[in-house]
Amino acid sequence: MTARKKPLKKKAAPRKQSVGRPAAYREEYARQANELCLLGYTDGDLAGFFEVSETTINNWKLKHPEFLESIRAGKTVADAKVAASAFRRATGEVVTLEKEIKLPGGKIGKIKVQEFVPGDSAAQRFWLMNRQPDRWKPERHIFASDPNNPFLLATVDRIELVPMKGNGDRED
Repeated sequence: MTARKKPLKKKAAPRKQSVGRPAAYREEYARQANELCLLGYTDGDLAGFFEVSETTINNWKLKHPEFLESIRAGKTVADAKVAASAFRRATGEVVTLEKEIKLPGGKIGKIKVQEFVPGDSAAQRFWLMNRQPDRWKPERHIFASDPNNPFLLATVDRIELVPMKGNGDRED
């Protein structure tokens, strides 16, 4: 007696599993993204907040124009505030302070005083190097440290800002 062979079963095709959970966009995300961008959030920060990947944020920007516009608007306002603050820091400004003074009879009173806060040289340097890099770029001076060996070079630790002409030549 011969043994009967069992018919071969076809294996089912392996199911393709999706990676991660589906990232369902909601209309309220546009408002939330705008408010977060006003606080300085980047796309990476938004991804963390919404618990999705940065790729998902980019996909949402492509698929949902209101989401993209809310992010752009929030970042534009935040950047403008920082730029205005940096400008005031660089140029100086008059600020109003409230100070306490001692009044006759030992009472304490408050008065408003205006004071000028001078510009900060580091902020000025930063502003000029970013706004006019061709004129205010840092210049490194390189010199030979051994006159007998011109291949040995050292750099000066000091970097100075030198006003440059439009063609890249020094102004002095």
